[in-house]
Amino acid sequence: MKFIEENPDTYLREISRELNLSPSTVNLILKQVYDFIEKKSVGLPNIPILIRLKEGKTPEGIIKFLKIKEKISLI
Repeated sequence: MKFIEENPDTYLREISRELNLSPSTVNLILKQVYDFIEKKSVGLPNIPILIRLKEGKTPEGIIKFLKIKEKISLI
């Protein structure tokens, strides 16, 4: 999340390359935080979708939410 915050309008492959994670792992993580990110297509075929945090969302807030969500699911 911090990488996306510091590098808005980045691509999935760029995130995976910079964080040394597979694209499928990054995609799974992005699915978990779907409500906190924006995906923007530039409308051209074969151009990856740009990814950024939604306005007002922070990495710290997202992680806090995920931790609370995990605790609730354990109950």
